[in-house]
Amino acid sequence: MRVINAGPNRDNSGILVKDSDNILVEGNYTCNTVASGIGVWRSYKVIVTGNEIELACNDGGQECLTVAGTDEFEVSHNHVHHGGPGSEGGEGIDIKHGSSNGKVHHNDIHHMNRVGFYAESWNTLTRNIEYYANLAHDNAWDGFAVASEEGGLLEEIKIYNNLIFRNGRTGVVVGWYGDVEHQPIRNISIFNNTIVNNGARDEGGGIWLENYEAENILIQNNIVSQNRLWQIAFREDTPVSCAVFKNNLTFGTNDHPGEMKNPLHADPKLVDAARGNFRPLSASPALAAGLRFEGLTDDYNGHPRPIENPDIGAYQFQAESVASGLPNNFRLNFPLQGFLRDYFIHLPEGNHPAQPVPLVMFLHGLEAEASQLHGFDNLSDRFGFIAVYPNSVPTDDHAWNVGAELNPHVDDVAFFDNLLNILVADYNIDPRRIYISGHSNGGAMTQRLACEISDRAAAFASSAGLLVREIAEKAQWGRPVPMLHIHGDADPTVPWAGRAGRLSVEEMIQFWNQANGCVSRPFRDLYRHKDKSGPIFEYYEYMGEHPRARVTLIRAHGGGHDWFGEGKGYDIDANTEMWRFFQNFSL
Repeated sequence: MRVINAGPNRDNSGILVKDSDNILVEGNYTCNTVASGIGVWRSYKVIVTGNEIELACNDGGQECLTVAGTDEFEVSHNHVHHGGPGSEGGEGIDIKHGSSNGKVHHNDIHHMNRVGFYAESWNTLTRNIEYYANLAHDNAWDGFAVASEEGGLLEEIKIYNNLIFRNGRTGVVVGWYGDVEHQPIRNISIFNNTIVNNGARDEGGGIWLENYEAENILIQNNIVSQNRLWQIAFREDTPVSCAVFKNNLTFGTNDHPGEMKNPLHADPKLVDAARGNFRPLSASPALAAGLRFEGLTDDYNGHPRPIENPDIGAYQFQAESVASGLPNNFRLNFPLQGFLRDYFIHLPEGNHPAQPVPLVMFLHGLEAEASQLHGFDNLSDRFGFIAVYPNSVPTDDHAWNVGAELNPHVDDVAFFDNLLNILVADYNIDPRRIYISGHSNGGAMTQRLACEISDRAAAFASSAGLLVREIAEKAQWGRPVPMLHIHGDADPTVPWAGRAGRLSVEEMIQFWNQANGCVSRPFRDLYRHKDKSGPIFEYYEYMGEHPRARVTLIRAHGGGHDWFGEGKGYDIDANTEMWRFFQNFSL
């Protein structure tokens, strides 16, 4: 569902679950709600997953995503961002007031005017909650906070494998809020997080302990680096004995009053923390420097960790995918605009995160699915690039929004922009060597992306897909866009001569020639004809003065709506032709 403008009363939420059992809240979008975007109260066995919550808590009560008094719940893969003014409530995800036995994972919270993730007992026992594999960044206050505002016991909280960065105040706070005399907190474990560059807007730092009643706080195996005023520190009334510190790696300012002098203080040597890539390099002192924590089996990305001596921080270093036991193929996802968007990734054998590698993305056709695609895997292993196969939204036709009649409500351009940001952050991808390709409806989407995000990829290649005329008319570029297109001139599904609202193949090639300043007279060649029963492939190459000014057309005489790929007996292999084309270009 899409829920907007919920109001005007202070308790009006976008979606409210109350006194209910066995509820799934999935794939919704809420925007501009006076109170919570999604609220769950006094319920049992509730799953909240794959939702997007924007501009919640506009001077109403509660938090953007609230779970209160609820037992056995899961909050995962939600995107919560750009909250309301935060004058009353307004935290990102708040698990509170008697909730128990829950998991909060794979959520992305940013640009809240208060705290990102909050565990708060209010006046009743709240316990056994795990927070892992979350992103908390660019919030005005803290990334994570735990507290007992009205005296209820908060206990058995685990915070691990999270990335916490660029928050306005502090990365993680064990807090004392309000005026009640007792605020009991105990058995809080904060381990294997990466906490970097917090305190961006205010006085703040990495980890802050200010609750003098807190007991048995464990802080272990965290990277706490380059936070503004301190890395790990106590308020003056909070005894050091409330916490145990083991094998944390700190770096940066460490002379604030109450700062703990950490024995392991060194540059963590992350790939590119300034640009959000917090993976450790091979020379990082975080490698194999952690202590065992019972139940810690994988890292932020789901990669396995050793039982003994895991790496410090949210990531486990992967020297080689095969040697480490890491499978080469993953299915990953993230929430966007009310959809849980997913993609498959293939890592080349011997991939080394310290060495930047190219990325090749391939988009499936209509009514297809990314799990069916492996065409670039062998080339990935041979040439060392990462192959990614994204999925369109899970509608009946599995269509990309190419700018025409299919799924016009889905912003697939934003999806690819977000996906590229995630891939560059999570893997050591060379941003100058990103390539996008696709077939049929995926080919048409590739053509659209070449018009609208040409600054993100070095070259594009499409097969049996045509550019929408309206998209072509709006296109603007600042530099040439290399383009390869493969098409059968007897294609009955996507005709060579075009169809309503689409350019023909010849119009599309002329469009890219004009955009790139290429000559109209091409170099022409024929492929050696091995399969006498199949189409004849003719090669046309148009070039301009700029080294990136190149347009290539491979015409399949008599060819239909097919992917001219490996193992089908054709004279060409479309995957190889695309990779051969891509290798000529970088940004």
